[in-house]
Amino acid sequence: MKAQMYKSQSARDAQAMGYGSESYWSYLDEHAQQLHDYFMRHGDTVTANAMFTRSLGEALRGNEGI
Repeated sequence: MKAQMYKSQSARDAQAMGYGSESYWSYLDEHAQQLHDYFMRHGDTVTANAMFTRSLGEALRGNEGI
């Protein structure tokens, strides 16, 4: 099976460490795109572009499930 290429660093990190499954990696990638689009609509290009370079740890920060 050919490895999927993800745009977001968080998805690539998760894939590299085997954290979750392919559907989770796709979710991380799609969520990064949604956040990017949100910040772009609000004129914040710096934060928008940072959504693709966040590590998995950064993407998960604050998501303790509580």
